[in-house]
Amino acid sequence: MRILILDDEKKSREVLKALIGLYCENIEDIALCKDIQEAKQTIKEFKPNLAFLDISLREGDSYHLLNEIGNFNFELIFITAFDESSVRVLNYCHIPTLMKPIDIEQLKIEIEKSQLRLNSGYSFEQYQLTKYLFEKPTRILPVFILNHWELINTDDIDELKKVAGQTIIKLKSGKEILTPENISTIEKFIS
Repeated sequence: MRILILDDEKKSREVLKALIGLYCENIEDIALCKDIQEAKQTIKEFKPNLAFLDISLREGDSYHLLNEIGNFNFELIFITAFDESSVRVLNYCHIPTLMKPIDIEQLKIEIEKSQLRLNSGYSFEQYQLTKYLFEKPTRILPVFILNHWELINTDDIDELKKVAGQTIIKLKSGKEILTPENISTIEKFIS
């Protein structure tokens, strides 16, 4: 597995690289990038299987990189030092996110999951959704329905009902949406 690390803090890049080298298996090579331009070039040449992207960078955020490269064919794990609301949004959309300082066990788990997902395809749609969710104010709820994501304005939600481990979202328009998402997860997100 080839790994790319994008973080504008040199020490953070080097610590993550050292942790991966010490505790993770089947790693071929690790490329370190300090900014979006360097990461874009490295992605083209290095062709990573997995990228660790710090959410907040001096020049903006990692979404600038994802927007510039468009569809991508590598796994992605976001890393952040302080933005717990971002982590909540990413976790809700089932996108792996690690808080700094990096927990070694969580790092190992996320890399193993990424290795398993490499052969199952990618959901660029999820990443596009999360970018939209970070725009303030956050009033949009992503809801997974059958095999796609739908965006719902939280102001349009009338009621949530728990049904056999799933959730029915009743909208003010009368429309009902069944999602496999847990009702408590949705309640936390919209509160």
